[in-house]
Amino acid sequence: MSGYLQHYLVDSADIPERTTWDITSLREAGEMRMNSEGFCPKIAVQNLSIKAADHNLVLKILTPIGIPADAPLIIAPHGRGYVSGLAQQDDDRIARLALEQNCHIISPEYRRAPENPYPYGRDDCSATIKWALEAQKGSPIFGFGDTAGARIFWGGLIKHLRDGGEPISGFICLEPFVDPSLNAEPMLTDKDGSVWTRQAAFHAWQAYLDDADPKKVFPPIEDLDNIELPPSFFVVNPVDPLSDEGVRFAMDMVEVGAKVEFHMYEGTFRGSLGEPGPVWDELNKDIAKFIAKYS
Repeated sequence: MSGYLQHYLVDSADIPERTTWDITSLREAGEMRMNSEGFCPKIAVQNLSIKAADHNLVLKILTPIGIPADAPLIIAPHGRGYVSGLAQQDDDRIARLALEQNCHIISPEYRRAPENPYPYGRDDCSATIKWALEAQKGSPIFGFGDTAGARIFWGGLIKHLRDGGEPISGFICLEPFVDPSLNAEPMLTDKDGSVWTRQAAFHAWQAYLDDADPKKVFPPIEDLDNIELPPSFFVVNPVDPLSDEGVRFAMDMVEVGAKVEFHMYEGTFRGSLGEPGPVWDELNKDIAKFIAKYS
């Protein structure tokens, strides 16, 4: 394991426990860690309210100063287990992503469970995709999701496509959190992981699903052969209770003929991909190649 990741693993002891069964405490702990220093002067930030079904949805839009209006646009909903997190909590990472990929980024402030279980977050992401395709006509549109953010984006994309929406250019899917059965082997053998546990996953899914049928929430890939699935870029960690979920998701995409890139970076573990350092640099180079290929 790289030295900087060893340092991150030690520091992860300071990360609040993912108490998805005590959502108030989880949210308070996360919000105390939010970036309050603002963005670097190289990025313009806009908070835009759009109409999404029966409410107003706020989109945080980041644009590196001087990039073309038709540069690629990435829609990047935050993760954090469906029940916590805010767009602002991803400020540091998506700002780095915007600068390193030279692209526009939208982070939707989607509605969270349990107050707003499935399908509300999915529908907010679907509305974001529709708005982006209309607002940025001619620009390549990509999705970017990490853990639950990957699931929220995917659900929104499938709804958008089933409703007759235009296809997007690609989907970047990092350590996806997509299987409510919690029966994959790593979820059982690493159930008490330092960053994410089976107990946390159980309560997160319980809050998000409410009474919904899991197969409706995450329809089998083979049932989607009548829509145009985007080229997809998957990253799975070698040490992660979610690893088999990501592998299976990618394999299912391959089996229905979708274009898939699959990556696993040496020494990474659950939650480490966004840490600045050599792996982040390598990941960004690979993402840049993927975006260039499908733009």
